[in-house]
Amino acid sequence: DFLIGPQNSVIQTTKGSRPSKQSTLNPDFAAMVTEMLIELEIDSSDKVAVSYTGSYPGANIAVLSALEAIHAEAVIISSCGSSEFGATNSQMTWIDMENYLFVEKVISNRSYYASIGGGHDLGAQLGIEGRKTCEKSIYSNGLELLNIGDLKENTERRMEYYLQHSQGKEISLFINVGGGIYSIGDSFQKHETPPGIIYPGDINSAKNQTISERFLNNDIPVININQIHVLTEWYELPYPPEVKYQNEQG
Repeated sequence: DFLIGPQNSVIQTTKGSRPSKQSTLNPDFAAMVTEMLIELEIDSSDKVAVSYTGSYPGANIAVLSALEAIHAEAVIISSCGSSEFGATNSQMTWIDMENYLFVEKVISNRSYYASIGGGHDLGAQLGIEGRKTCEKSIYSNGLELLNIGDLKENTERRMEYYLQHSQGKEISLFINVGGGIYSIGDSFQKHETPPGIIYPGDINSAKNQTISERFLNNDIPVININQIHVLTEWYELPYPPEVKYQNEQG
C-alpha cells in the first residue's frame, strides 16, 4: 500500500507514528477537514494556500478532497521526503501520487512547486540516492524545484509563490499538513503550535519566521494538520481507526 509506506527507505527523513498515518486514511478525516473549512466560512470564492509533505499522504488527500467538496482553489507547495510509514515508497512518492490523482481528474488542485523536504528542506538526512529520487520525481511530474536551505530566503520564496499564484485573489486561509520546517518550525515550535484551526492572535507569532506565523500576522487563519492523536480526539475520530471498529464489533 503506497499510502502507508515502509518504515525505512531512501526518501525517509525522520521517525513517524504508524497509528497516526493510519488514522488519516479514515474517510471521516476528510469530513473533519471539510468541517473546519465550513467553520471558517471558506467557499468557492476563496483562495487557499497549502503546504504539505510526503509524511501524511492520507491527510494530504483529505485536504484535497475537502477543497474539492467546497470547490475552493488552492495554491500548493509540496515536499517529497516523508517520515516513517508515510509516502516512503521511492517508486511512488507523494509527488507521483498527487500527479496521478490530478491526471485522473480525481482532484482539480495540485502543486507546481516542490522541495526535497527534510533537514533544511534540502533532504539533509537523506543520502545522494534519496535526494536524486526526490529531484527526479519533482522534475518528471513537471514541478519547479524549490532548492533553498536558508530559513529566511526559503520562507520569502514560499510567500512570494503563494502571492504570485493566487491570481489576484487574496488568500483567505493557510493549511499546513505535517512537519515542514519552514511552514511550522523546528521540533520545539511544532510541539508548541496547536493542531486544528489557529486564529490570528491565538498564539505568539512575534518571530514571524515560519509560513504559519507570516499568515497569522497578516490576519489570515491557519489549519494545522499535526499531532493527529490530539486532532482525532477533539473530533471524536478513532485513533488508530481499526481499534475502535474492532471494539464496536465486539
